[in-house]
Amino acid sequence: MSIPIKNKETKGPSEYNDHLAAICHFLQIDLDLGLNVQRWGKCLLPGDITLKSKISEKAGQASRASKYFEAQEGNNLIFGEALAFYYLLGYDYSLVVYYPLEQMNSIFKRWYGQWSNDIMVLHTFQISKLVGIYKQRYVHILRKHVGLTLLRAEEYGLENGIEEDGD
Repeated sequence: MSIPIKNKETKGPSEYNDHLAAICHFLQIDLDLGLNVQRWGKCLLPGDITLKSKISEKAGQASRASKYFEAQEGNNLIFGEALAFYYLLGYDYSLVVYYPLEQMNSIFKRWYGQWSNDIMVLHTFQISKLVGIYKQRYVHILRKHVGLTLLRAEEYGLENGIEEDGD
């Protein structure tokens, strides 16, 4: 279900206008307030994984923080916080508007950095997976370790798989 763009969002300064300006910059066109777009709060990734966005939280669609993602743009690794998803009808593009992680560093193959205040845009097909974050002085990216799939249930910390009711 798309999230409607209200009239008050199109008139004057708003989060929507900031998103639209970033999209037009991405498309390398002048700001077009009449650009034909649909706004979405969620995006389905390969493997039936749902990436949510900040706007889906506001609309009551997100129950937990699954709005952080990893993407690839050429040889560049990108981490971001999804703000909203837009489908551009005239271009047949599906885009994510997001805050990127900047000043990125890696220690022991773990990435960390700071959220930028700049809004960026990517094609949704460039998103590869959800990630978690841990905020302290820096934002630390938490990825699912590939070795976890090799563990047995008891090694993973689960006791006898799924518990059943005795009733």
